Amino acid sequence: ASRSSTRGTADSEMLQLALHRASSILEEDKVENCRILPNQTSPFRMESEVMKTRTKIVFQDTPISWPEGVGQTILTRRSTRGYTGEGFLQEELSAILEYGYQPLLSSTSSGPSLFFSPLLLTTALVVQKVVGLSEGVYHYDPKEKAATLMRQGDFRNQTSHFCLGQDLAKNAAALVIHLAHLKTALDQYGDRAYRYLHLDAGHIGERINLAAIRMGLGVSGIGGFYDDEVNALLDLSLDWIVVYITTLGRP
Repeated sequence: ASRSSTRGTADSEMLQLALHRASSILEEDKVENCRILPNQTSPFRMESEVMKTRTKIVFQDTPISWPEGVGQTILTRRSTRGYTGEGFLQEELSAILEYGYQPLLSSTSSGPSLFFSPLLLTTALVVQKVVGLSEGVYHYDPKEKAATLMRQGDFRNQTSHFCLGQDLAKNAAALVIHLAHLKTALDQYGDRAYRYLHLDAGHIGERINLAAIRMGLGVSGIGGFYDDEVNALLDLSLDWIVVYITTLGRP
């Protein structure tokens, strides 16, 4: 029994070592500069003449006050389990997004505080009831703090469906959807790209969560969704992956 136990431990250690070697980033695999590959374009990037006809909303700076620090908000942070269906003000949505992307906006010369180039994560907004914004699908640019309307309409039934029928999506004022072109990420960073993209999206999502709670608003992350249906609403090919969805609403 002792020899069997020892052999089992040795086999386990060998397996762990093999897995570690297989997932290691070799020196020649390391990327000097984080950037989008030349042949890859954003799904929301269009010809300049076409983009001129799109409605573009530039959000004003709306910093959130944290007089007692973020610690107290962390202690009271919860996921909202239901929304009233009432709307947000544009300024409220702007403040939440600004705080969510603050690590990117305050990046130093040494690079962003996220794992990857922020260009590898693309953000879509589905606005369902925000005063000052038309209902529809937007591309959100965190550097410009601007939202460009890509598809106008009421998509509550679609968002409820692709979030597995949850009323959280249907009654939300807005949904924040993080996307990534998986092949581009894999080409740059290898097999670890998938997990790190989720860490980056989770980092931003948690900051969005804290901002909403601080403002007395409702927020809940959605980890279960129908991927293909999300892509269909956003008019994206299936080589774009949905990484994370956050719903925002009145609790």
